[in-house]
Amino acid sequence: MVTATEQTNSALDGLSQTDYHHLSSFRREAQKVGSRASRCQAKIDLFRFPSGQNYEHLPELSTRGLIQELGSFRPTSETTPVLLIVEDIDLELIQELSSVLIGHTNESFSRFFDDFLNDMPSYEFEENIAHHLPPLQSTRKGYSHLKFQYYRFQQFERNLEVSFDDVQIAAAEQYWRRRASYGVMHPRQRLDYDGVETKFPPLFVQHYRCAVWFDTEADGQWKTGVILVEPTMLNPKNPTIPLSLPLYPYLLDRNIIPDFAKCQSSYRTTLSALISHILKRHRDGTGSPIPTPPPQLTFLEGIHRIVVAEWMVVHIYCLRDINTIEWRLQGGSGNSFKSTKEFEDVLSALFGMRRRLNRYCDIVEDQRTICAARGSTLSTPWMPAVGDPSHTGVDDAVWTDLVADYDDILRLLQQDFDRLQRDISYIASLLAIQQASLGTRQGRLVLVLTVLATFLLPIGTMATVLSMEGDWAPSGGKFTLFWAISVPISVVLMGCTLAFMYWGGGGGGKSSAGDREVRSEISSSGDGCLGSQIQGGVETGSKKYYPDYKWATMLKRRPVILEGELSGQEV
Repeated sequence: MVTATEQTNSALDGLSQTDYHHLSSFRREAQKVGSRASRCQAKIDLFRFPSGQNYEHLPELSTRGLIQELGSFRPTSETTPVLLIVEDIDLELIQELSSVLIGHTNESFSRFFDDFLNDMPSYEFEENIAHHLPPLQSTRKGYSHLKFQYYRFQQFERNLEVSFDDVQIAAAEQYWRRRASYGVMHPRQRLDYDGVETKFPPLFVQHYRCAVWFDTEADGQWKTGVILVEPTMLNPKNPTIPLSLPLYPYLLDRNIIPDFAKCQSSYRTTLSALISHILKRHRDGTGSPIPTPPPQLTFLEGIHRIVVAEWMVVHIYCLRDINTIEWRLQGGSGNSFKSTKEFEDVLSALFGMRRRLNRYCDIVEDQRTICAARGSTLSTPWMPAVGDPSHTGVDDAVWTDLVADYDDILRLLQQDFDRLQRDISYIASLLAIQQASLGTRQGRLVLVLTVLATFLLPIGTMATVLSMEGDWAPSGGKFTLFWAISVPISVVLMGCTLAFMYWGGGGGGKSSAGDREVRSEISSSGDGCLGSQIQGGVETGSKKYYPDYKWATMLKRRPVILEGELSGQEV
């Protein structure tokens, strides 16, 4: 039986050692996946673009079916342009692609394939950090591909029981929604039944990657295009059931999907199928050839819009959680945070959300930079440049719209990040106040115990004295000597304590160190309305006034004008 490692080595046969540095991510991925790599089954959508004719589309082909359909991937000048959308690429397809597209003849595809497999946010201790260095903008100018990174959020719905009375009340009051659910972005979207608190359904979060590559001839005409997408998510409760991609029609062009009016809001599809439908919005009812922009830009625009839609979903989920937390902080429905443990849990959750939002903003900013440059970061002929005969005004309009969309997403995510910052500061302040209140309550308890001890101390002292025996007993001969020694020692200790509190412990009084410090600060500092030229006090005509502690504090906080001229000081 052929193992996954042998299949991987077979897929790399025919590559020289000089090409291995382009496939470092592939080797790492093959080692991580191991035997699971043999279970991958690629799903391929094949597009042909005959000259002067409409395109041809063959959906969901296997690798064997694709080989039988094309015969060979090797493009020539007479070859009809071919585009492949590959979902969950398998080793057999890798071997077929490597024998034709990977190697000295096409180094750009090697870089494209390796960049797609490189998972930037993930690191392992045994890996070389140099393998994960992100490319700089100047380096990207030599790339012939684009890589998209985004996060996909999907919610698992739970079956919630709605009582018959609740439904009847809503119907009688002519509410088209359930009670406590109306209102713009109301955080309490679900009700509690039978004393059980209803929580939001769990979210499934996937870091998603998609990469696009087009090969070109010397004359700028492309012959082969490849779009690699991640496999469809699997249900964690049942890994054999794939989770289809929710289609958010209010964020996408309605013309992307055929017969959109017949589709419900729950219409779901895969990313590869959605990309396959993108070209259909450039067809009219007669099935005429595709107008400008060219197919390359059409695919890029569609993928960008899908990515923007997914980022909008991320924003909505973050906004829902932020609204819910702020609603509880406000004390909505009497359900507010009370214990210190709850505050700590919320702070931990907000910190994790803030860390992820910071990462999301970086990714969106990177995609926006590419769109703002009109794709000029790609030195490839398949992106028409200004002045090129194939360049049209449609290209500029597409990039302008995409930049506006990314600006909108970036603004919303930044708003979420700022709100998280304010919520974290507010919760930290509440936690500090709660800790201070706890300290105050504990201080009051200590005060009560101190008063009680003060009350019981004389009683205990007298009981101890009266219980003495021998010569030191009240009836003994040395009892007078006991008082002669104890009373002076107590008086000396009490005097030392009062002196320390009065002079060295920050106590009050006109001669205290605290008062002298304030006077020195007032007379020598240049802050406030009185400057450093007044030494020893305030001269008011013929009078010289030395402020006490309270008056000196007032002089620091607000301007004071006394009668007479102030000598040596400008007002």
